[in-house]
Amino acid sequence: MPSKNNVTIIPASISMIAGAPLSQSTKRRVAAYARVSTDSSEQENSFEAQCEYYTKYINKHPDWEFVTVYSDEGITGCNTKKREGFKSMVADALLGMFDLIITKSVSRFARNTVDSLQTIRTLKEHVALEKLHGQHSVRALCEALDVSRGTFYNHIFRRKDVAYRDKRREEMRAHIKAVFEDSRQRYGANKVCAVLTDRGIRVTPKYVAELMREMDLNSVNKDSKREHKKKLSLNKKQNVLQRKFNTIAPNIVWVSDVTCFKVKEQYFYICVIMDLFSRRVVSHAISKNNSTYLITSTFRKAFKNRECPQNLTFHSDRGVQYTSNAFRKLLCMNKVVQSFSNSGKPHDNAVAEAFFASLKKEELYRTNYKSESQFRESVEDYVLFYNTERPHRTLAYRTPDRFEQEYDRKKNPA
Repeated sequence: MPSKNNVTIIPASISMIAGAPLSQSTKRRVAAYARVSTDSSEQENSFEAQCEYYTKYINKHPDWEFVTVYSDEGITGCNTKKREGFKSMVADALLGMFDLIITKSVSRFARNTVDSLQTIRTLKEHVALEKLHGQHSVRALCEALDVSRGTFYNHIFRRKDVAYRDKRREEMRAHIKAVFEDSRQRYGANKVCAVLTDRGIRVTPKYVAELMREMDLNSVNKDSKREHKKKLSLNKKQNVLQRKFNTIAPNIVWVSDVTCFKVKEQYFYICVIMDLFSRRVVSHAISKNNSTYLITSTFRKAFKNRECPQNLTFHSDRGVQYTSNAFRKLLCMNKVVQSFSNSGKPHDNAVAEAFFASLKKEELYRTNYKSESQFRESVEDYVLFYNTERPHRTLAYRTPDRFEQEYDRKKNPA
């Protein structure tokens, strides 16, 4: 139970919200805070006893109005991060929801000295000092609230200067941003300062530069040339691969291509993505439309199946699907370098071209397809055969799957 100490009671004389004088009959709004640090039965009984005591204690005062009991059960007092009841109490205090808070001891707020002092300072300075100034003597206020006179004067008198500086700073930020946007992001701090001076606003280039940095306003004159060159380089279709078809590990270079095949008067488009290291088909898709979606969906499936590899290069021909903004943005978003075959040079993408030649000679041309489903099933079966059973001359007559398995065993020996 709270110990009986000598307490100086200062009656509330103005509204904590409206700031208007209170009548003598207005009741004082009072809340309490209770906390226990463990979930043991003994502490649980103590917690219930605290809440019951505070409720009765507040209600027995005829000039008090009970607000609530803020509480944290089974929560340590070392810090305030996980104490929702405590944080709600502080927030309501700053909003003026009550006039007085009672608790068993200051250590109920926090055993961490820094947290405790910060909380008490917040409650005293933002809730009590400013509201009671002018109603009682400075000495009485400082003694009742246990603060030094220096703290009191800092809060009451210097607060006005800080508020003025903050207000002026916000006004200047608005003026600076308006001039900057009117110039279409062309002006730096010196030119913005000159425009403001012409408008009768006194300010220094240094102050303007400081506020522009805070708002992240940068003149385009500084980097417009660099950005222009960057855009030009993105638009260039560079051949990064340069017919270097052998890599030292998986997921360094992928190659891709699209071919078509006619089944019963309907053209079907097949997209494949292959890993140059093992010649494995890592993803494929079939569609009736040779669209950008066919390319992007095939890439997304491959990227997911290969666990989002880093430092990847993607090579293809210059088809409109591969050069589309949607696909290039997808590669850029996943930090993939894009490479293109030179115009009129199909051998720059010889690995993907060779796969389609094998697919058609060994499977598609040999079958008279009766339906779309039969065609799709045939392509699926061939891709599986190509990856798991068909020996590849470039891999010393090993299959793509076996070649990758041998690499994994060398890299991660048991």
